[in-house]
Amino acid sequence: MIDYSRCVRCRVCEQSCPKNAIYFYSYPIKCFHCKNPPCLKACPINAIVKKDETVLILEDRCIGCGLCAFACPFGAIRIEKVAIKCDNCISLDKKVCEDVCPTNAIVSLNNIYKEKEKNINKIIKNIKKWNR
Repeated sequence: MIDYSRCVRCRVCEQSCPKNAIYFYSYPIKCFHCKNPPCLKACPINAIVKKDETVLILEDRCIGCGLCAFACPFGAIRIEKVAIKCDNCISLDKKVCEDVCPTNAIVSLNNIYKEKEKNINKIIKNIKKWNR
């Protein structure tokens, strides 16, 4: 997930991606690893799978037809003989783009949920104070 209000367009994420899977237009574009990925449904040969919370392209199966790229609502898949997209650095111990972002604009959804939950808990605490 990208917090566009924090992004300063430095392009470090794009340059550091080991898969070359972050595309930069006005802002970085990267896979959101959808809960119900349209790319997975569009693939005619089942070359896209979901492992835990990560949508993966099985490059040895991909025929490069481009239907997944057409189905992606975020434009996060490109075709270079086969489909290429973010794999959440599944083979590494950390997500490189999150690690190198100088403004923490690239964050996992879990971090966003934790931050929102923390803010909600503060609000609830304040409401309880006011109601005493």
